[in-house]
Amino acid sequence: MDHYGMGTPQNYQQQQQQQQQQQQQQQQQQQQQQQQLQLQQHQQMVNQAPGREQLDSFREILENVLEGYREIGIVVSDVQPTSQTVINDKLNQLVVGLRQLDSAKVALGDLRVPFEVVQYVDEGKNPQSYTKDCMEKAMQKNEEVKGKIDAFKKFRAHLLVELSKSFPNEISKYRALRPTTDAMPDK
Repeated sequence: MDHYGMGTPQNYQQQQQQQQQQQQQQQQQQQQQQQQLQLQQHQQMVNQAPGREQLDSFREILENVLEGYREIGIVVSDVQPTSQTVINDKLNQLVVGLRQLDSAKVALGDLRVPFEVVQYVDEGKNPQSYTKDCMEKAMQKNEEVKGKIDAFKKFRAHLLVELSKSFPNEISKYRALRPTTDAMPDK
């Protein structure tokens, strides 16, 4: 230990590395806890979601309504004088289907579908790939932020080492004020 009570720069660097390793371990534990919490929240959402039967019923009604639109489009594209009754029947069936659809939506509760999922379907993509894409984007952003945090930690440690060479008294006072993050016991 030198006469300023700080130890050698090599000793300080080792202490900083140990401290960084401890912080990384704490961060990993926090990330694991967050993942477990997210998993629990997801499980709660799944448990509160509408039942499979209700979704299947809604899907069937929706498919019938869409089929009704398709059939009306076919009949209207080739209009003939005798097709008016067919058009009227198809329109009545469509109105009944829309009423059924409106009634069935009550059973689904407050089910919300992200707009991006609808866009995926419109583009012919699998809507389940939306979740995968969101997770990949989140992981990428997480890595970027983690890299920035690590860079700042390394910069801070290097800055403290260099400042301790030039301003040993001030750095020792700084460490005394910030004992939980900076002051490490000398070996």
